[in-house]
Amino acid sequence: DNYLSREDVMVILCGSYLNMMKKLTTEYNAPLYGRNTGDLRLMPLPFETVREGKDYRRAVEEYAVTGGVPHYMTLMDPGIPVMTNIENLTMNVGAPLLNEPSYLLSDEFRDPSSYNTYLRVIAEGNRRADRISSAVESPSSTIQPYLRRLIDVGMLERRLPVTEGNNSHSRNGMYVISDNFIALWFRFVYPYHNRILRMDADAAIADLRAHFTESHVSFVFEEVCRQELRSHLRSKGVMASYGSYWEGNIELDVVAVDNVGKMVYAGECKYHQKAVDEGVLRKLRIKCSKIRPFEKYRIVHCVFSVSGFTENAMIDASMDGSMLFDCGELVQGDVDRHP
Repeated sequence: DNYLSREDVMVILCGSYLNMMKKLTTEYNAPLYGRNTGDLRLMPLPFETVREGKDYRRAVEEYAVTGGVPHYMTLMDPGIPVMTNIENLTMNVGAPLLNEPSYLLSDEFRDPSSYNTYLRVIAEGNRRADRISSAVESPSSTIQPYLRRLIDVGMLERRLPVTEGNNSHSRNGMYVISDNFIALWFRFVYPYHNRILRMDADAAIADLRAHFTESHVSFVFEEVCRQELRSHLRSKGVMASYGSYWEGNIELDVVAVDNVGKMVYAGECKYHQKAVDEGVLRKLRIKCSKIRPFEKYRIVHCVFSVSGFTENAMIDASMDGSMLFDCGELVQGDVDRHP
């Protein structure tokens, strides 16, 4: 205190233990209480940065592993397949990321075992509160404090349909693991952790190779598409709210709502090996016609692919100005057609 009172000094505190960093300046009895003049939370790199200089599919799959975290990115070997990288980094005794999420949870929580359970069931696809409650066999009132703490440290995110804004009382909330690597680890590594420690990773590797794309990459691709649609619309001067939509049996992967222009950009994401045909676009139109919050908006249908589109799909899209994106590039339609 004496030194700082005499000199023109800026003190910068940097750390990854979020609870500790918050306590240093927010708890009344902390030595730095009330003294911070700014907070900066460094987030992972966006997909467009991770993508630079890489094949698009490769970039999406690497992003599904690293989530744009620079340290994880440096561990990826560009000379071998992405799944081989995962195996080398997480499924061998002594692998650099075999215990990574366990260390992160231990830093943030005194008893990480319960948090392990919640992250595991969410990684398995139980994203709604009632399904999480059922999977862990505990009432909603019991699980909510754990979920809130995971949200506080940035490991979990509660999402709502984009049409609901920030309605904290909504029953449509869906819980999603925020970090791509943590989601991957709890889906493919955690269930086999003890076997891996016994140098028996065959089951883990088989599960990864069978379900990596459908159970993990396809969901990450949806987030990539939201980022790409946001970038494209902003370049055209469109300011919108971004997310997805679900209600009953209707789900839309990507939705951008422009309340000023009364436009909705509604999209489907297809991480397939084959070119996307016109059937996907037609089903998308039927879905959108049944969504009440869209009734007063003009709808632009969007489809995102990593394997191109059939000629019939291109022709079909041209009929109403639908927007088609292939590997992040717009190949049909544009915002300019929709005043």
